[in-house]
Amino acid sequence: MLYHQVLIAAKNFGERTAIKDQHREITYSQMLVEIEVLSNKLVSIIKDHTNCIGVLMDKTIDCVVTILSILKMGKAYVPIDDTYPIERIKFLLLDSCCNYLITDHNHIKQTLPIQAEQNVLLFDGQLQEISTIRTTKSNKCNFADNSMAYVLYTSGSTGAPKGIIHTHESAWAFVNWAIDYFQINQYDVLSSHAPFHFDLSIFDLYVSLTTGAKLCLLPKGITAFPKSLRSYIKNNEISVWYSVPSVLISLFNQIENKEYLQSLRTIIYAGEEMAVHKAETIKHFVPNACLYNLYGPTETNVITYCHVDQNVFQRTDRVIPIGNACPYCEIKVLDNNSRWLNNEHGTGELCVKTNSLMFGYVGNNVEKHEFYKTGDIVRVEPGDEKPTYIFLGRKDNMVKINGYRVELEEIETHIKNHPNVLDCYAKVVRLEERDYIEVVLEPLGNISQEAILLYAKKIMPEYMLPERISIVNKMKRNSRGKKIRE
Repeated sequence: MLYHQVLIAAKNFGERTAIKDQHREITYSQMLVEIEVLSNKLVSIIKDHTNCIGVLMDKTIDCVVTILSILKMGKAYVPIDDTYPIERIKFLLLDSCCNYLITDHNHIKQTLPIQAEQNVLLFDGQLQEISTIRTTKSNKCNFADNSMAYVLYTSGSTGAPKGIIHTHESAWAFVNWAIDYFQINQYDVLSSHAPFHFDLSIFDLYVSLTTGAKLCLLPKGITAFPKSLRSYIKNNEISVWYSVPSVLISLFNQIENKEYLQSLRTIIYAGEEMAVHKAETIKHFVPNACLYNLYGPTETNVITYCHVDQNVFQRTDRVIPIGNACPYCEIKVLDNNSRWLNNEHGTGELCVKTNSLMFGYVGNNVEKHEFYKTGDIVRVEPGDEKPTYIFLGRKDNMVKINGYRVELEEIETHIKNHPNVLDCYAKVVRLEERDYIEVVLEPLGNISQEAILLYAKKIMPEYMLPERISIVNKMKRNSRGKKIRE
């Protein structure tokens, strides 16, 4: 379904620019030709029944062509973060039953440790086989033909990453609404700031390429530099921006010239909360642009939305709501007494029944006809037509750091595996300018902060790494012997 929608747009807007990266840009017609060539080549190589194909590439036009070629074949893509340690990459490929991994020249050396056990294909304009081994068939990712679209891996509470499987239907439920609600059309220019292994990329890719809009893949080298980002927005006349709030905040920090950002008509953020005064700053510099807060776990895609306008700024609690339920969702809140709150004041866990819900986790499907418990605690504000929801926090230890979803238990599991660590706990330190992870540990032998950080870098992705290690002689514990998190 996703590729079919891209195909329709490509035929309608053939000569319009579809994608631009750091080195080139292509029209929709040219994109179709490249997809046709690559997908035919992949079909000639991939003879087994694998459902998933791994993608470890820079965020370029070649990468987008690869993703769309995989979808055209009726397969699902598994985007892999190139900052992951090699052992984590091996786990993802094995867990998702990827018999094939597609990579590019910039990452071919990174795949060396897995070439003896993995089919590795190099695509850099041309496709060639780097390593070929006997493949195995697994029922772990066996689904109805053409149902799966992609698998996104997030931090898992068991200490291992978990793969979230989305179908074409679950993705399209969100994408179709977003196109209509934000009125995206062929004259828009969308930014692609989020990496493709991050769920924000679903909006970037499919909202743009199914409407005839232009998608600008931001060069990796400028994403951390606000002044360079502002110049990029101006030079490319970006009209729709979507990112985590921390990027937006830095983008508008110490801005000197409003002209940089006047092309923006729609600014969207998701992944974490934004302070009201930061949102007011954004609106001050681009008063004609509409600002939106979107909310939804990776498992559900976006399920609530809030137009951040003067009504929000005038709230006495100075909090930006996550807003109202999207039209394809039915949201209920379950309070501490296991009672459903129906448009009435109260606090509880946000639960949702939605067409945008994932198929399930790798190896474990979910029932779409039941309410999915998000683990997020919200406050309900009744409304005349529908309630508004205020995010209060997590029910468990899953947190958001710079838009990335992180299970603190996974960090703790890894650190506790060190032979000189007796016990530990991870926590988030939230400051005005940024957030970071701190690990407090009780040593079992001689250990240093530097040694723990070096150990963590070998087994955890960069976004999960603790910035601070605090070593204590003995942790505080309660009467049952459980550690007390401070």
